[in-house]
Amino acid sequence: MHLKDDIKIAEKRKSVRHKCEASIEWSYFNKGNYFEAKLLNFSRGGLYFETAPDIMPGTTIVIRLGKVLSLETDSVDHEYPRLVSLGEVTWRTNLIESH
Repeated sequence: MHLKDDIKIAEKRKSVRHKCEASIEWSYFNKGNYFEAKLLNFSRGGLYFETAPDIMPGTTIVIRLGKVLSLETDSVDHEYPRLVSLGEVTWRTNLIESH
């Protein structure tokens, strides 16, 4: 089931994803409160991170890169996550299953 979903997502991607582990902070656009999160992959067109607060699709957020702990990128692109990004949440999933 998950493999099929992963294939569908991969087919929609326009840019190569690069695995990484980094701390980030995010905030709702034009708001002052920042929340901690963990960045797990990125591309030119987006990124994936995990955070405790629930963010709904369509929400505009600001993301600030913190400490990069690991980074896997190919030698051709030499891509690096942006220091500051403004973006729209396109999808979310709840990682904590209720008992």
